[in-house]
Amino acid sequence: MTTTENTPQITTAPTLGGRTLRIGAALLTAATLLVGLAPTHLPTALVSATVAVAALLWRPSLPLPWITLALVALPLLGDDGFTPYALALAPLGHLTVRATWWARHTTTTTRVETRALRTEIRPAATILATTLTIGTLAAWATTALAAQIAVPLGAVLLLATVLLAAPARWWR
Repeated sequence: MTTTENTPQITTAPTLGGRTLRIGAALLTAATLLVGLAPTHLPTALVSATVAVAALLWRPSLPLPWITLALVALPLLGDDGFTPYALALAPLGHLTVRATWWARHTTTTTRVETRALRTEIRPAATILATTLTIGTLAAWATTALAAQIAVPLGAVLLLATVLLAAPARWWR
């Protein structure tokens, strides 16, 4: 804050509008549904994505990202053995949940400083990069090692990464 002639001047860093955050959350949710469901259930993916986008644009406080992740996980449950594809979907799911959180905490007329969004990016980038690395290693390990060794090892590594890298505010 600077003062000129006894009048305080307040400046802000570059901002992003709440409407943009809602649109971004809606598009990420649709992308998660399409990527997760399209290979096996294209009509369901299209209908789910359309409903999710409409619901998120109308009211982002719905538990839609969690429903989205559950819908995407259902076809993976029927697969035989470990599916490294699930770890490829994890970063998209994480981005969906965080974008919806920001959309839920802002109105369409609210503006958020990009500096606040950047504080989210650092730990998220660590988690996402590690998830993709573990997914790649798991895809290799399921062919080279027994799945009984690769799956628990990957799960422990992923859990450790999330617990070490995620800020405490993400758990509230």
